[in-house]
Amino acid sequence: MLITDAHTHASPIWYEPVETLLAAMDVHGVGTAVLVQMMGQFDNSYLLECAHQRPDRFVAVVLVDHQHADAPRRLEDLVRHGAVGLRLEPTTRSPGADPLEIWRVAGQLGIPV
Repeated sequence: MLITDAHTHASPIWYEPVETLLAAMDVHGVGTAVLVQMMGQFDNSYLLECAHQRPDRFVAVVLVDHQHADAPRRLEDLVRHGAVGLRLEPTTRSPGADPLEIWRVAGQLGIPV
């Protein structure tokens, strides 16, 4: 049976690097993991790089700064680069005329929030 850890963190600046996570996964028989971006961190390059280097083991759930007007376009770009999900708090709203724009774009992209 494939075991997946549905919410992990890895980072070279706060949490352990992905190599440490990978070693712990191997010890405990975890086959795959969802790398989830830390709240307040909008540079998703490390998670996307990890998922790109080890697509057999990792996928990336990213975070965008929803208060910026370009957040929906940024999300589209992140999905094009391999993101499979978006991390938002339930009360997250977009600026401008459509307060649910970031949520709608995630839906249009077919990614979970």
